[in-house]
Formats: sequence, structure tokens, C-alpha cells
Amino acid sequence: MNNKISWRNYLIEIVVVFIGITAAFLLNTWREGIKDSELEETYLAGITRDLENDSELLDSLLIATETKLTRVENSIRNFSNSKINEEKIITIIMDIMSMQLFENTSGAYQSLKNSGALGLIKNKLLLGEISDYYESLNGIRHKEDIYQKYIYDYGTPFAYKSMDILTSKIRLKSFDNSEFGNIMAGYYVLLKQNNGAYKTQKEKLELLLSKLSEH
Repeated sequence: MNNKISWRNYLIEIVVVFIGITAAFLLNTWREGIKDSELEETYLAGITRDLENDSELLDSLLIATETKLTRVENSIRNFSNSKINEEKIITIIMDIMSMQLFENTSGAYQSLKNSGALGLIKNKLLLGEISDYYESLNGIRHKEDIYQKYIYDYGTPFAYKSMDILTSKIRLKSFDNSEFGNIMAGYYVLLKQNNGAYKTQKEKLELLLSKLSEH
């Protein structure tokens, strides 16, 4: 009789311990789930802020590049008709010298990626679109690198040779008309390429912001 009672007590104790461990595990899992959800929201909020900053910068870049494209298109047209004047030449040279690049904000995404916490984003389609946005920036950087190299190799040397920067005057004796035409044509092509990349990135950004707002 005592043995039966002893085994029953042991069984009850085992069941109680099992229930206690299971309850503690479930409670801990629940707490971890809440913590992960809070971290997910924090990262997504940070990414949203970064994208909003990118949006403002892209808007500024698009205005600047489209303004420069209009000027250089008119100058190329007038240049071919021998109607371009010194003031317009100076304006184009100053445009060429004043490069504006897309310095995007990616702190929140890089933090998420570097911490190995990409798995916190439960919506895998959304995570894929976020990753795709930041990966696509490599294409813009590549285009901007080509653009920068062109300016450094051709635009800047020509400007220093042909223009007095401090007085904004053309040095007529050292000014090569055909060289300026070639530089202006190359600048136009690369600037137009950058402008197209900024437009594409802006569209992708707006779509991603819309998806994040729905999350």
C-alpha cells in the first residue's frame, strides 16, 4: 500500500514539474516573441525614416539634374549653331564642376543586416523588397563612379586650363572650342544616365514606403 502511494506521489511530482517547465518555456517563448516583434517594429520604423530621407534627397537630385540637363541640351543645340556665348559656357563649366551625388541613408538596414537579425522581419516578401532596394543602390553607385571619373579626368582639367575660377572668366587663348564640345556631350550622356537611375530608384522607393505603411 505504501509503495503504491509513494509511486503515485512521484508521478504527481513529475507531472507538476513537467507542467512547471512547460509553462516557464511557453512564458519565455511568449516574452521572446513580444521582444522580437518590438525589435522588428523598431527596425522597420528606422528603415522607413531612412527611406524618407532618401526620398527627399532624390527629389533634390532630380530637380538639380533635370535643370542641368535642360541647360546643357540648349547649349549643345546652340553650340552646333555657333550661337553659344561666354556666359553660357561658364554656366555649363560650373555645372560640370558642381557634382551632386546620391548619399543615401542606410543605417537601420545595415544595423539589421550586420546583427544577423534579418529573420526578425516576419513578412519575407517585404524583407525581399527591402533587400532589393538597398542592393539596387550598387547600380547607382556604379553609374556615379563613371560620372565622377569622367569629371575628374576631363571636366576638371579643362576648367582649370580654360577658365579663371576666381573671376569666372574664360581664358580665350587656351580655350579649345572642339574640346569643350566633346566634354559637354560626354557630360550630357552621363548626367542623363544618372537622372534615369534616380527616377527608377525613386519609383522603387515610393513602392517600398507604401508597403511599409501597410505593415
